[in-house]
Amino acid sequence: MAASLASTATIEEPEEEVGPLSVSKLEGNGITAGDIKKLEEAGFYTIESIAFSPKKYLLAIKGISENKVEKLLNEAAKLVPMGFTTATEFHMKRSEIISLTTGSKELDKLLGGGLETGSITELFGEFRTGKTQLCHTLAVTCQLPIESGGGEGKCLFIDTEGTFRPERLVAIAERYKMNPQQVLDNVSFARCYNTDHQTQLLIQAAAMMVESRYALLVVDNAMALYRTDYSGRGELSARQMHLARFLRMLLRLADEFGVAVVITNQVVAQVDGMGMMNADPKKPIGGNIMAHASTTRLYLRKGRGETRMCKIYDSPCLPESEAMFAIYADGIGDPKE
Repeated sequence: MAASLASTATIEEPEEEVGPLSVSKLEGNGITAGDIKKLEEAGFYTIESIAFSPKKYLLAIKGISENKVEKLLNEAAKLVPMGFTTATEFHMKRSEIISLTTGSKELDKLLGGGLETGSITELFGEFRTGKTQLCHTLAVTCQLPIESGGGEGKCLFIDTEGTFRPERLVAIAERYKMNPQQVLDNVSFARCYNTDHQTQLLIQAAAMMVESRYALLVVDNAMALYRTDYSGRGELSARQMHLARFLRMLLRLADEFGVAVVITNQVVAQVDGMGMMNADPKKPIGGNIMAHASTTRLYLRKGRGETRMCKIYDSPCLPESEAMFAIYADGIGDPKE
């Protein structure tokens, strides 16, 4: 028994070094176990989450005083580097980023190797353009070994429109010669019913990511519930503030845990003067808040038959270009000649 305990300890040690630091490490110096519990209930499971949050978010936690917040921020600052670093160091850190394969070689080439971890990728387009199918494929490929284009991690899937189908995952798992049962066990699924629930699920997601290694977080569709929970121009400001908070939490999870975050989005027809000049007058919804939160934005549109086109709509490092992919029973792949 002692031997087995020792062996598990040696496996976990490097994990502690590279992974996010648990908030429980702050206990002591006037910070009690009760304070840690309050922080966790509010969604702060890691020291990084405290260091990255504005002071007012911490002050909003019931039972945490201003002095305690100061103490927490000071302790977190000692453990999380928040200052300047050289571009060389940052470049080395970027070289460790894992790319998840989409299942299509053409699409991977377009994305510079696959879907980047540690950032938000937004997929937008009309219905039947392959957004949900791409999410299903990624939910399986993120579990593959790193050398096979995977992330060796689990997947969290938040579904707002009732389009999640586990049988799709089984077909994709068989294509990659993976055990379908294990693949399904590694996908944590939640059906979401309103925008507050959507935010609440991210707090649960943070708790789960502390417990085990996740490589992917999918929100399909991120904007659907915002369109129904908030209506008309009168509620636009409240909608955008709520959305900004939700996207900020997503970005925090991508930063803290190094997961790839994929959100899908709907499009709306442009009815202003710009729409007249565009060959394809459709734009993603969510406005500038959505545009600035997403690191990479991919525009999907229909092609012939099962083929679809993917265009880089916005990216900090990928050139504006497009690729063709296809939707099959066993997920996303390259078009057959």
